[in-house]
Amino acid sequence: MSRIATTQRLALPIAFLSLALSASTAFAQGGAGMMKDGMKHDNMAKPAMIQNVDASGVAMRGFDAVAYFTAAKPTKGAADFEAKYNGATFRFATAQNRDLFAKTPEQYAPQYGGYCAMGVAYNGKFDIDPDAWKIEDGKLYLNKDMKTQQMWFKDIPGNIVRANKNWPVLGAAK
Repeated sequence: MSRIATTQRLALPIAFLSLALSASTAFAQGGAGMMKDGMKHDNMAKPAMIQNVDASGVAMRGFDAVAYFTAAKPTKGAADFEAKYNGATFRFATAQNRDLFAKTPEQYAPQYGGYCAMGVAYNGKFDIDPDAWKIEDGKLYLNKDMKTQQMWFKDIPGNIVRANKNWPVLGAAK
């Protein structure tokens, strides 16, 4: 392989790592937009893996995890239809979706605690855009934004392998 081809092949991961490092630095310096540890710190039990939740403990920015599978689109959930899973509160558009989730949450919950799948592939935890999603092999993957999702699409199988390798340690870390 030529030196140019090698350089081009490495450009995307290097660009993403650069983005991840600059975002991590901004967060460490008090920047907004990142979740410090994704946990609600009141009376909620600590889950096995850190979940990406807001200050109220709500996962996925309040979007219905089941609707990605049943309606094939992001759908805002309601506080009237909630279920707890791994220390996070999930919201649903309907009681039926809530009940489906409650029966088999691991089937519907997003991978990597609801953090950006591409970020986890490159050893980072980033918040998500509910519109940047993909169901792959029956699993829901969310991404930080549409630009990041386009990078995810370039090598979904490889990114899943990397993210699956990184998540056990990354998901347990605050």
